[in-house]
Amino acid sequence: MIPPVRKSQVETEYGEPYDWKQEEVFEITETYRLCRCGRSKTKPFCDSTRTLVPFDGEETADTGPISSRAKVFKGDKIVVKDGHSLCVHAGYCGTRFTNIWKMLKESGDPEVRNKIKVMVDLCPSGTLAHALDESSEVVEPELPKEIEGITAYEIKLSGKYRPDNLESGTGFAPRWSYLAVDDNLILASDDGVSFKVSLDGQQGEWPGSGFFTTRFKSENLYEGQINGQDVVVKASTRSGGCVYYRNVGKICPGGESIDLTATETYRQGIGPVAYSYRYSFSTGTGSNSFSLSTTESVSLVRSSLP
Repeated sequence: MIPPVRKSQVETEYGEPYDWKQEEVFEITETYRLCRCGRSKTKPFCDSTRTLVPFDGEETADTGPISSRAKVFKGDKIVVKDGHSLCVHAGYCGTRFTNIWKMLKESGDPEVRNKIKVMVDLCPSGTLAHALDESSEVVEPELPKEIEGITAYEIKLSGKYRPDNLESGTGFAPRWSYLAVDDNLILASDDGVSFKVSLDGQQGEWPGSGFFTTRFKSENLYEGQINGQDVVVKASTRSGGCVYYRNVGKICPGGESIDLTATETYRQGIGPVAYSYRYSFSTGTGSNSFSLSTTESVSLVRSSLP
């Protein structure tokens, strides 16, 4: 059973809402009464105020599909369905500069398209929904899932990432399917059945396994370093070792040098936010030396955690 929660809007300095913040989780029994008249002093629960004010309990909301009451606005690889009769004017559909309907004209840009999806999903009333095209089913926000008695949230991916070749260590992307927070622990699940500890904020320990990649070995315990608001965890390996000599160039004992460094960053109150990987390779000596380096990075721009 998923308990009801009280959330408040998170706003910019200009009063523009851009997220929801969980304030309170209510303890409930198997059955409970929710307020429908809007006058209860114990919202979201009923306190029988409906018996003292004009209220027609026979009136019900429209339970038909959104397609029967919504107007369709088309973009590039996205449509937004607007059933405006349900709008409560929460404000997530626009900023002081633009709004979803104007942004649809620029939805050929994947970043703009993803931003539209985020804004639609934040709408609390169900007024807005998005789909790939007019004939597709609307995309419904995923409901929380209980794993080992703890409420978990499914991870959604957008933007550029490389889910291929994760097991070989040459790709990067969130390797988990669900995340949860419990008693200052960030818990992760790849099967929706059991958790592994991704970060122990109470002990300041990071038990490996990696959030973004399998490059971190799960059997190792890595210690993070506090850097401002972030906890930074690194794992690195090195073989060989080139030395640069003036007028000579690089000399690499054993013929080559390989340096690998993987870093994951965690932020207090949010969890894993970024990952970077640096690879450098050098071989040869003198004028015949050759070197190569590459850097990859991925970051989360929004967390679905409450």
